[in-house]
Amino acid sequence: MRVLRFFTIVASLGLLLAACGTTPPPAPPVRPAMTVPPNAGVYKVGNPYQIDGVWYYPQEQPDYDETGIASWYGPTFYGKNTANGEVYDGNALTAAHRTLPLPVNVRVTNLENGKSIIVRVNDRGPYARGESSIFPATPPNCWTWSRTEPRG
Repeated sequence: MRVLRFFTIVASLGLLLAACGTTPPPAPPVRPAMTVPPNAGVYKVGNPYQIDGVWYYPQEQPDYDETGIASWYGPTFYGKNTANGEVYDGNALTAAHRTLPLPVNVRVTNLENGKSIIVRVNDRGPYARGESSIFPATPPNCWTWSRTEPRG
């Protein structure tokens, strides 16, 4: 009986020590998350509206894809409310679009260098003729972009 107890204790200690020698699996990589600002406004698709005789119909657009020349708001709008109620921050990576839901995240790609960023669409516009439908509200001016995908 003593021999059985001795082998049981030795086996238990061996298992305990073996468990201490293993390393836990590595944690999965952490993906950077976009932070929602404290003045994030409200989600809305919006109702149809008219600007300078042109009707716009906001809607969910999961397959949205457009190529164009981006422009910049400029300092005129700093501190004013966007279409979804956020206070415009000229240093944030935000954008405007005529018909995408607000807010929605989109990828903007510079066609000259292939680099891309994710911006949050939180406003309506632009309405000037010849401007692209979506544009970063912050510099760089005149980004050339393509393959914009809603990430909502």
